[in-house]
Amino acid sequence: MRLLKLNKIVVFLVLITTISCSVQNQTSTDYYKSLGPNLNVRFYDKLDTLRNQYDASISTRSFVKLFTDKNDVDYTKPMAIKMTENKMYLHFSDAQKKEFVLQFYGKLHKQKFVFYTNYKTINFPVLLLSKQMERFKIQLSENNELLIEKYNVNEGMMLCFGAGNSYENLYRFKIL
Repeated sequence: MRLLKLNKIVVFLVLITTISCSVQNQTSTDYYKSLGPNLNVRFYDKLDTLRNQYDASISTRSFVKLFTDKNDVDYTKPMAIKMTENKMYLHFSDAQKKEFVLQFYGKLHKQKFVFYTNYKTINFPVLLLSKQMERFKIQLSENNELLIEKYNVNEGMMLCFGAGNSYENLYRFKIL
């Protein structure tokens, strides 16, 4: 009798600690169009300048800069995204008029294309769990905008103690 009660308590504690260690973010998909298997869109990327609040350093960011360390990307020419059922191609050019194509593997669902650039897990049940993930979702809005959501997760658990953080960035582009 006493052993049965102790087993129930242990099972309850294990369930509570493992469920609480993941980050849960739900996004409504009611306002998105379904993507076709042969999507081909063109858009202009924008180079943003960021000033660090702690020192005088200045950095730049853009959607294309997430995937390449080229500093001479030509932002006056449109970028292009072409998709198939399990691949996405990102076309852009640089200031010397060289054309570049980056290929990403992912999955096409009804309303979005999902791909990962980083996905790493370490799992020793009950003792240690660690997860690092960088996921991109590409969708079309009702307004014919290209929406690209970058979602990062860093979470972990050691014994019964869990911690983590997550953040997301949304890029909106007008389709040409």
